[in-house]
Amino acid sequence: MISGLRRGALTALSLLAFAVGPALAAPRTFVASYGSDANPCSVNAPCRSFAAAIALTNATGEVIVLDSAGYGPVTIAKSVSLIAAPGVYAGISVFSGIGIDVEAGGADKVVLRGLSINGQGGAIGIVVGTSGQVHIESCTISGMANQGIEATLGSYVRVANSTIRSNGQDGIFFTGAGTLAIEDTSIVRNTRHGVWINDAAKALIRGLRSGDNVFEGLFVAQTTGTGIVTVSDSDFTNNGRIGVKLWAIPSGGSPFLGVSLNNVSSNRNFDNGVEIIGDAKGNVNATINDSQLTFNGSYGVASSGSGIALVTVNRSAVNDNGAVGVYAAGSSGVIVALNNNNIARNGVNDIERIAPAVVRTFSNNALTGLGSDVSGSLTGASPH
Repeated sequence: MISGLRRGALTALSLLAFAVGPALAAPRTFVASYGSDANPCSVNAPCRSFAAAIALTNATGEVIVLDSAGYGPVTIAKSVSLIAAPGVYAGISVFSGIGIDVEAGGADKVVLRGLSINGQGGAIGIVVGTSGQVHIESCTISGMANQGIEATLGSYVRVANSTIRSNGQDGIFFTGAGTLAIEDTSIVRNTRHGVWINDAAKALIRGLRSGDNVFEGLFVAQTTGTGIVTVSDSDFTNNGRIGVKLWAIPSGGSPFLGVSLNNVSSNRNFDNGVEIIGDAKGNVNATINDSQLTFNGSYGVASSGSGIALVTVNRSAVNDNGAVGVYAAGSSGVIVALNNNNIARNGVNDIERIAPAVVRTFSNNALTGLGSDVSGSLTGASPH
């Protein structure tokens, strides 16, 4: 039998062991400028860094930022949310490597909300490797040596209400058979492409402003398999080469790229507003609806290649481009259909077709060229 004295001593030892033992994981943890990573990351005793807080957060839990400060780079290997409220600056300064490295499981969901990731010599703001879903909301990513966001390996990545600017290569580089969603986001002044999508299964883009990038505002390349891209209510202006470039270029097999551009502005780009290329066994099927392709240095719409490039332009303004409004050249698989467009005041020709490519006109397409309205024969109804 344990005496009362010994029982009391054992109880005290147990309480002491509990007090100094490792903190238990919680569904919600907290970080603050005045916190310490020796704390349990509670609201009354917050941690100082994201890394310490994530370690004490349950899977599917949340890390909440209490006040403005820098909270350090972090690797995320489970479902978790990092959340800063509006008006709270939650910074990650990236002096080398990666700001946030997401390497979660295929069924995991990661949410990054209200963060500011600032390159100080670091390579990439956010890297998404394996993960079921990654939601990047109301974040700012700037000054990285390479990409603002790089995603691979078939993830679902959603970028909403964010700004990605002044990075050394691309604003977003997305590759692999996953899905990219972009909503109401500004991607500007990056040294290569605003958005580069390579062999993605699906991309859904709405409300994107991608301008003042050194190469393309949006570059979509399909080298294998099938990719479907939908872009709506978006602007690609003043890019150093092309507003939107769509390219099916096989690395093996017969890649197919299906693209719908709806209510898109692609203006004042150095070369072309929209360029579509189907090379070799590559197949691009693109539809441009209710869009403005104006004041570009060379072509409003340029379609070419040795493979298939099927392009339909409906109810759009293709005006005031430096050389040609609508250009078609290459194989007989390059076919452009024009329906109810205004194609006016382009520097050389409103429409230029080089055989054996085909240009077909339907309904009324109003042409008022500064040079010749049409170079090369057209098929279908009169363009006037």
